[in-house]
Amino acid sequence: MEIDYVRTVIKQLILKKAECPEFKDDIDLFSTGLNLNSIQYIELVVEIETKFGIKFDNKDLLIDAFNNVGELVRYVFSKVELKHKQE
Repeated sequence: MEIDYVRTVIKQLILKKAECPEFKDDIDLFSTGLNLNSIQYIELVVEIETKFGIKFDNKDLLIDAFNNVGELVRYVFSKVELKHKQE
């Protein structure tokens, strides 16, 4: 699986929740960027876990675990890669 695919899927999931129709990887997920709230964040995490068959580490469920979309994409991609190596 390529990181561009992960990026596209995550951006599509975010677009369902965000107030911003288009955004770049460096946009803030919360206060100054996409304005996701804590409930939307948890919903997003659950959707990502379901879509990619991964689990977020507990420490990464905190709302300040990811500063922007790019960090979230890289985290998910690393989890997906690890999952494939273990299969």
